[in-house]
Amino acid sequence: EDPVQLGEGYFGVVIQGKYRKKTGETMDVAIKTLKTWNTSQAKALLDELKILSYVGKNDHVVSLVGAITNIDESKIQVILEFCAEGSLDTYLIDKRNYFLDEISDDKICFSVNTAVAQSFASSYVRIDYAIKTFDL
Repeated sequence: EDPVQLGEGYFGVVIQGKYRKKTGETMDVAIKTLKTWNTSQAKALLDELKILSYVGKNDHVVSLVGAITNIDESKIQVILEFCAEGSLDTYLIDKRNYFLDEISDDKICFSVNTAVAQSFASSYVRIDYAIKTFDL
């Protein structure tokens, strides 16, 4: 079965995968990896991995599940919590009519501001925000 691509950025792709826990239970995950190996991009992805491992569980940041790193084979895969609603920007664009009707601009701004403020207060920078990040 071909992997489902969830997203694509400047230097990386995110595909959907399955993670098997020690209990045998499986969970959906998002796997972030580089499109092509580039030392500076690999360093950026490793920095993101380091930040996510430092942050740990947080209601405002997509959770790190694990990682596979093998620099000798030019392989880095960051395994993240799967967010069924997708990326925040895509979700907001897709649901813009609902949000315009049901949610005030003030509430959206407050929720986004709160998540960003917590990022700065915790001494880490924004990596990826997901819908679970915001109390809308």
